[in-house]
Amino acid sequence: MVLSTLMATGTLSFGSPSWSTYLDFWSKAATFPGSTTPNTWSYGSAASSEKDPTASFTAFTENNLEIEIPTGGPLYKHANPGVAEPCVARANAAWYAEAPPMPPYLFVHPGENSYAIVRWKAPKAGTYKVKTTFLASGETGLKEVGIVRYKESGGKEEVMKSALINRQTPKTEQAKFEGSLKLAEGEFLAFYVGNGGDGHGSDAVGLDAVITAEK
Repeated sequence: MVLSTLMATGTLSFGSPSWSTYLDFWSKAATFPGSTTPNTWSYGSAASSEKDPTASFTAFTENNLEIEIPTGGPLYKHANPGVAEPCVARANAAWYAEAPPMPPYLFVHPGENSYAIVRWKAPKAGTYKVKTTFLASGETGLKEVGIVRYKESGGKEEVMKSALINRQTPKTEQAKFEGSLKLAEGEFLAFYVGNGGDGHGSDAVGLDAVITAEK
């Protein structure tokens, strides 16, 4: 369970603190059940030409265009107003028949030349359990997915190495990671989705990630 206290402070009054990509999704302009309070998650993009999702992370802002689409009603977080990609959104229903079920998956949509990124910032030093699934969305093409940890200054490390998933087989095509990580206060985990390089550059995959502080 993720409470409003967790949204604001990253702590719970009982058990181990836990963070969820889906439950914690926030926007000041949210028009669906969700948080309007900024928290440890941020959403953005980075140029895929650099082959490094941490090199040029640009956070989406409330000034970017945000729209609802009829097929499920996600709230897009656009990098560029008027452009449908890249973006990250939360939907309460699948956006088409073969899409990942909603919840618990976020809609993560890269651009032709950019990663779409969901980023989490460790509120304090400690050991955290990370459980993640990237799920194919049922249309044509490959998508590159992975997880990177890094600090504002300093080196980066692959947590889940870059993998390709085929979006044509949504019931079986997944990339998963589960493990414990020792993170410094302020260290980032970046969950990214990029163009798979097969000529089908757009469209999304589903992302479900839960991070839990270990006692």
